[in-house]
Amino acid sequence: MHRTHTTVSACLLAWLALPVSSYPQCADPFDNVLCVYQLSPAEEAQVSFSDGQVAGFWADWAGRDQIDMVPPDDCYPGQCGMTDSLDAQLIVRAAATTQGLYLYAASTDDHWVEDPGDSGVTCDVVELFFDQLQADRACWWCDEWYLIGCDYRATPLSYTAWHLRAPTGAGQRTPRVRMRHYDTDVWTWVTVDYTRDSLQSVWALEIDTATLDPEHRAQEWFLPWHTFCMGLPAGAQLAGRRLAFIGGYNDADTASATVGLLRWNGGDPFLRSDACYWGDLLLPTDMPPVAAVGVAPQRQAIPRSTSALAKPLRYDPTGRCLSGSAMQAYRGVAIGPNGVQVSSSLRP
Repeated sequence: MHRTHTTVSACLLAWLALPVSSYPQCADPFDNVLCVYQLSPAEEAQVSFSDGQVAGFWADWAGRDQIDMVPPDDCYPGQCGMTDSLDAQLIVRAAATTQGLYLYAASTDDHWVEDPGDSGVTCDVVELFFDQLQADRACWWCDEWYLIGCDYRATPLSYTAWHLRAPTGAGQRTPRVRMRHYDTDVWTWVTVDYTRDSLQSVWALEIDTATLDPEHRAQEWFLPWHTFCMGLPAGAQLAGRRLAFIGGYNDADTASATVGLLRWNGGDPFLRSDACYWGDLLLPTDMPPVAAVGVAPQRQAIPRSTSALAKPLRYDPTGRCLSGSAMQAYRGVAIGPNGVQVSSSLRP
């Protein structure tokens, strides 16, 4: 993590020549760097988002980096209703191709709370944050720049950040995903509820959930580079690139209980403090640039009608499944045949 300031040129060249598995950061599952591994064509061919299973290569991970979140060490401040790794646990692994980023998020839970289809009810959720910026820039972006996307310093996220919540589901179908991002068309943060199909249609983003056994479920994610956090253009360099990332798990246990939260590095990026809760996804030094895609999906325009944005929705930090009870009153409007809904999500 720490670099010397002597013999910089020689040390830096030698370090850059290392394969990703040789990075010092790749040997520690409890640091703030998650190393990303390049998939071979054969490994990529194993991935399917319609079979309710995760690709086999995720199980062959010996000697590779991962995030291992267990209570109480990785609890969100003041929200640790979990006792040990049997109560709740999250393991995250990462891989990539020139087309996009793949994630594996395996959760352990002794009592699953399914998504009931009611956005005011708690459920078990995998919660992820991403940014094109690397962690040391994402942490202080709003304080240093005070630009668009910072919501007047109340929401310390850059305008290229993504925030996603995906219920663990009861099988291969992850029924709904909540996505929060900055929308340049309306110059504000928006929160959108997607169906699984509409998420793929709008962002080319895929999620599949597999039940491994009664206490273990795994989500497999694909986030294409051309839409990832405002999009990386074809030819963008990926070699040795760092992307800010936070992973977490929201353990509901019962629909009325206080949600227990696991977080990598202990917090969310909008938790106001002097600490930096972002970590980094670290791509291989030999990773080729972003590849061109045939036809990029068209992102559906968010309606500018005042009815959609008239009622700001406070972000709910308690870990409710899809925004909390306030969402019942201010659901937003449908924007197409795919079941996409949108609401403003300003956090005052």
